[in-house]
Amino acid sequence: MDLNFKALDVYYFGILEMDGKRYVLDSNSLTSKSYYWGFAPKEFKLDIIELEDSNRNFDKKIKMAPEGSHSLAVSLGIGLSLVLNRIWAGIFRYYSISQNLYFKILLFLLSILIAFVIYRFILWRSRKEIARRLTPNRPKYKIVFRNVKKQRQFHAYVFLVPIFIVFGIYMKIHNGTEAGLLFVNGMLAYLDIWIESGSIPLEYAYRKGRIEFERLEAVDEDKSIYKEN
Repeated sequence: MDLNFKALDVYYFGILEMDGKRYVLDSNSLTSKSYYWGFAPKEFKLDIIELEDSNRNFDKKIKMAPEGSHSLAVSLGIGLSLVLNRIWAGIFRYYSISQNLYFKILLFLLSILIAFVIYRFILWRSRKEIARRLTPNRPKYKIVFRNVKKQRQFHAYVFLVPIFIVFGIYMKIHNGTEAGLLFVNGMLAYLDIWIESGSIPLEYAYRKGRIEFERLEAVDEDKSIYKEN
């Protein structure tokens, strides 16, 4: 059976076309997530929701930024980062945070926590948006993929290793400028959480023949996290 994956304008979700039907696919629901940490589970399961043919709420195209706006956004982002970096560097110097080992480590861990909170908030908003677009009482399933080649993936380490490198540099600097590394660490932490959550599309692995569709499992409505309005 051929599967077709399509992007959706909602974070962590996509559209799956299979056997003439359309489904909303929650890539964050992937189990087992150990797949991205170098393990080779026999199968993977993801939540999908069947859409009726008349539901056009998921046909919205992903909006592309107007020409030139990307460069403007990058310039503004760099400018804002420089300003915030100077402010935080000043705070570090004023309160002698660079010399306070435990508080310095606490701030580094706090930047990771903030990244996790942002991730959970975006996921919560996305699930609310999906529930809003759904029509009532749509069938819900677990789609099961078989890990054919049992290849190991190490995506979760792509940003985990840089986090430790940033931490080492952060702890060696004692003049306040290390404050800027908290923003870098937060971004790396968010990307690592995003990958570990299972939000990387499975289309690549499917097209490469590393995984194969095996079956659908019905999900009890009372146990579903998607509640239609």
